[in-house]
Amino acid sequence: KCQCTGDPDHLLKPDPVTLTWHDLTYSVKDKKGKKEKKKKKKLCAKKDKDGDKDKDKDQDKKDPAPKEAKKGKKCFGKGDGPMKKLLNNVSGIARPGTMTALMGPSGAGKTTLLDVLAGRKISGKVEGDIRVNGNPQ
Repeated sequence: KCQCTGDPDHLLKPDPVTLTWHDLTYSVKDKKGKKEKKKKKKLCAKKDKDGDKDKDKDQDKKDPAPKEAKKGKKCFGKGDGPMKKLLNNVSGIARPGTMTALMGPSGAGKTTLLDVLAGRKISGKVEGDIRVNGNPQ
């Protein structure tokens, strides 16, 4: 809400902003689970093509197929699969006139937190409360 009065100095004096986030959680589909599902599906398809039982016995020693595939049962389920939490109940505040440092080891979720706060994460599930000057975002 800029009120342009003709004075260019108003650009140098931005309105103070307080950013708060409370119990912020960000989850995405677990890619590891997805890979295992694809692997099981592939093994099940391979099992269905091979009808020879003697061949299957030799294959058992070499092929690490799941027991379900060897018994001819359904090897993969339907649904979205497991979710992996990249941020779990994170809370914080960035006040105007202060410098806030976000610190942590590699892989701790610093960039993920900043992307969620900036609204850049379009996939996955964001839960929690993000407010700018007390207004929900």
